[in-house]
Amino acid sequence: MPALTPEQLDHVARIARLPLGPEERERLLAEAERILAQFGEVEAALARPAPAPVAHGLAARDDAAREPDPGAAERIAAQFPRREGALCKVPEGL
Repeated sequence: MPALTPEQLDHVARIARLPLGPEERERLLAEAERILAQFGEVEAALARPAPAPVAHGLAARDDAAREPDPGAAERIAAQFPRREGALCKVPEGL
């Protein structure tokens, strides 16, 4: 990433209405250079290609009709602490 030029720093300081003395200007230029170098490292790390996904076989079950489980709905509904008729109530915010 290109370094911040003294002219760019002066421009930013003018926009921000910051009066900069010569020592402060040099300190800010050095600090900006360190910050921009860190951004360059992050940018370089993000530019690396992502690792290729590992090929896994799909663990799929057979696509076949099954007999319904007659007690499944009741077992699932029993896990809810609050019920209102046939409806299961959940806490607000979910």
